[in-house]
Amino acid sequence: MALGDIVSSRADGSGLVDRVVEPSGRYVFRAYFDGPEALLEEVAGWIELRGGLVERWSHHMIAIDAWDEVEAQHVADYLAGLEARGRLVYETGRS
Repeated sequence: MALGDIVSSRADGSGLVDRVVEPSGRYVFRAYFDGPEALLEEVAGWIELRGGLVERWSHHMIAIDAWDEVEAQHVADYLAGLEARGRLVYETGRS
């Protein structure tokens, strides 16, 4: 799921998301850091300076919102470079 997606939840009352009914067109990334928190803050700062949104889940994980395909590619390129150097692991929720 990405920011702004309209979702449907299960009818069993669990509140769990069943499916995305209407995608927002936004992209989401999750990045895991197994090192100093300073790297997480560096990445979050880079995203925020570009006008992106970051949600911190812990000292080791963040979610990143990209508003369109062009910005998502910039974020993916940035994260891929860090991943290639062994500084983090990331995945995308939409490609």
